[in-house]
Amino acid sequence: MPVALSPFIDHLIPADELSPAASALGVAQRIWNDAMATPDGRMLVERVCQWLDQYGEGFASLDDSEREVLVRWMSQAPWESPQRRFFHLVREQAFTLYYTQPAALKGFPFDRPPQPMGFALD
Repeated sequence: MPVALSPFIDHLIPADELSPAASALGVAQRIWNDAMATPDGRMLVERVCQWLDQYGEGFASLDDSEREVLVRWMSQAPWESPQRRFFHLVREQAFTLYYTQPAALKGFPFDRPPQPMGFALD
């Protein structure tokens, strides 16, 4: 798995006082496993993670504000750029994988993911 993948995903979904970071729940590994299923998916993840690691001593070594600059740029880059596609695809998959796990729901006023049944939690 590329070095920058876990820190990138943990920047999107960090640990807090109630729930663990995404990597602690295996989200990065599952995204990497899914990416490995197709040559295009693997290439996208590998190339963008290499791009992330060209800054400082690598993305993992950057402080939170430095990471935020890169992540914000990725979220607004032209769609044609691999960084933008990576941002949106990985973000969507990370949130889906994370919030379907019970450990991520600590502190919520319910004990199951809100989807697929919607937000009516009667």
